[in-house]
Amino acid sequence: MTNANYKDKLRQEFMSIAQKVFEQVLAAGEAERLTLSQMEERVGVLKFELTRKLLESWVEMKVQKQRGPGPVDEESGEELEYKGLKERVIVTSQGEIKVRRPYYYHRAKGVGFFPLDEQLGIQREGWSERVEQQVVKLAVRGSYGEAVATYEELVGVALAKTTVWERTQERGEQLRERRQEMAEQAWSLPQPQELIPGQSLAAVKKGVAMDGVLVYIIGEEWKEVKVGCVFEYAAQPSYCRQTKEMTEVVKTTAQSYVAYLGEPESLGKLLSAEAERRGYDQAQARASLGDGAKWIWNLNSLCFPTSQEIVDWYHAVDHLWAAARLGYGKEAKQAERWVKNRKDKLWLGQVDQVIAAIESLAQANPAHQTELRTEAGYFRNNSRRMRYQEFREEGYPLGSGMVESGCKQLVTMRMKGPGMRWSRKGAENMLALRTEYLSDRWDDAWQLTLAL
Repeated sequence: MTNANYKDKLRQEFMSIAQKVFEQVLAAGEAERLTLSQMEERVGVLKFELTRKLLESWVEMKVQKQRGPGPVDEESGEELEYKGLKERVIVTSQGEIKVRRPYYYHRAKGVGFFPLDEQLGIQREGWSERVEQQVVKLAVRGSYGEAVATYEELVGVALAKTTVWERTQERGEQLRERRQEMAEQAWSLPQPQELIPGQSLAAVKKGVAMDGVLVYIIGEEWKEVKVGCVFEYAAQPSYCRQTKEMTEVVKTTAQSYVAYLGEPESLGKLLSAEAERRGYDQAQARASLGDGAKWIWNLNSLCFPTSQEIVDWYHAVDHLWAAARLGYGKEAKQAERWVKNRKDKLWLGQVDQVIAAIESLAQANPAHQTELRTEAGYFRNNSRRMRYQEFREEGYPLGSGMVESGCKQLVTMRMKGPGMRWSRKGAENMLALRTEYLSDRWDDAWQLTLAL
């Protein structure tokens, strides 16, 4: 049969099926009293049948084109022996289809090949590449079991949970290695701290923030995942319920994330590469936020020396409460009054007065003197990062909620469920996928895994 005749045959078959589906839909609508939801379900079933037939016909056309002399082995120059067509069930995003593909045998090597599988991107499990991307994305959003159940509900195909786990881990490892390679390459290049002649600053303002969150690693117990966030910020009008007036509030948008299970230096490389990708150095203004941990400021000095360092306001207030509880114990009202007065001073950037107040508490409480002086040291060491009135006037953000939210979304919501325990490699691979998903660049990241 010629290729033109075969196309005509497929066209007739397809039109016959389409006509049948159309008649079934009309008959169902006329004969029964159906709700819209019931009709949607019936049309959905017929749609899957129609699209599956279309896919089968399309693959069959590919088979017709490939029949003939076998491919040639590049090493030996030997032509592979054609052994006929072999049937296989392929899982597509439209359900399962049955296809017959040419099978070729390499006699010298004793192995067989299905060249069409590679050409069509059929995975070793018999999945299309689109199915793999969809299922892995579901496994990144929720548990592996939820991914399997959701896909069966939507597509009507039952997948093995172990296979979903394997494919997710493999793609995660590929992505993790690629991102680390890109970060190392970027790190090895000179890091410009000044604008290139002729280059102008962008109107947008950008920031970075860092934090940590614990995850349970098998054989190691609880370990810290260090998380970095790149974001944009701007003052936006907002209605104040207390004053009943419009005021400007600094809000953050366009967050993207990186994460690393291990030492800060590797996070710094990943975060630097992400900041460079986002055009951080060309921003009109740059801020770096953290909770006051030393590793954050050390990393910031290394990677973002031109950023304005700011201690998250809410962490600073938490330290005020820690000092008040040490100083006043069970006297809750006195502690509350003390914190209120110190908060007002801190809000105005009067850190020296806050330190003096904590030192006074330390002198009056010998039993907690060491702890209180530690709290005073926290404010003393971070005093230049707590000029909150100045920061407000200059339009900087004061809270690091964007990275704290990132910690919850990246780790807590997916990796700290009941009974969840992770191998180190498994956690690293999942983090690589989660950061891309939450940074809203899933499709681009998937292409990176395909390029390996």
